[in-house]
Amino acid sequence: SSKQPTRDERRPMFETWDSLPNPRYVGKNDKEWKEVEEYSKEVKILIQSCNKNEYRASLELLEPIDNVKTVIKFSAAGEFPIVLGNIANRKCALVQTRQGLQCPKDISISLDCLPKVEVIIGIGIAFAISRDEFKYGDVLIGRSITDYENAKIEDDKITPRLEVRQVHRKLDNIFCLINPDEWKFHDSRAIAGSIASKAELINDSSYIAKLAKNNHIGGEMEACFLQRICNDHEKINCIVIKGVSDFADGHKDDRWQITAAKAAANYFTFCLKNSDAFL
Repeated sequence: SSKQPTRDERRPMFETWDSLPNPRYVGKNDKEWKEVEEYSKEVKILIQSCNKNEYRASLELLEPIDNVKTVIKFSAAGEFPIVLGNIANRKCALVQTRQGLQCPKDISISLDCLPKVEVIIGIGIAFAISRDEFKYGDVLIGRSITDYENAKIEDDKITPRLEVRQVHRKLDNIFCLINPDEWKFHDSRAIAGSIASKAELINDSSYIAKLAKNNHIGGEMEACFLQRICNDHEKINCIVIKGVSDFADGHKDDRWQITAAKAAANYFTFCLKNSDAFL
């Protein structure tokens, strides 16, 4: 009999986007602006995305604001739009930041418009450390974040110079301690552990082999900046929830990005619906 294909060899579960919400822009001269101002002052959850698939996965989650009857967006200091909407009866904001060193700038501008934010959630895609332990579409939750922007690279290892940040206990309880059998999204699994973060696209098996020695489950490009933002804001915490879209081992491509981003967004919503926090 012929060998059954592994999930890595099959086509992704999602390859295109269905119709997405089309947020309505509201400016200061529009009659709904007062609603925007009041809603913005009550938002406690800021969702950070970066590429278009991450953004669209989170945009799918947003439900209309009660009094306005639609998902809305407004301009943050004339720089970029912030999208407002409800998720699991919580007031949320979504921002698509730029990559690299521009990411913390965009987050800071957003926070100036959202004074009550308590949590920044990075939802999107990541690479997993091992093809043997993880598969495309699994969801990695950062129980800790290791910043590799400032690291010592040697022939056989990489040593981070900055302190490893553990996720806040409340976020750990909500997003990391879910019974893995309770969440269902096709055959994806949710795995909590240590996430490596560096603002550089990694696609090098030798680099991954060094990271694996530090007991990470995966890595991505924005968590290090979210961590620094939280270091500067005592009352704000962060966590990253990322779907596995590749393994950064020299065979990176974009085929699994939509599936991975959808899985991460679905997991976030599931956890939020099963928690009484952020009410």
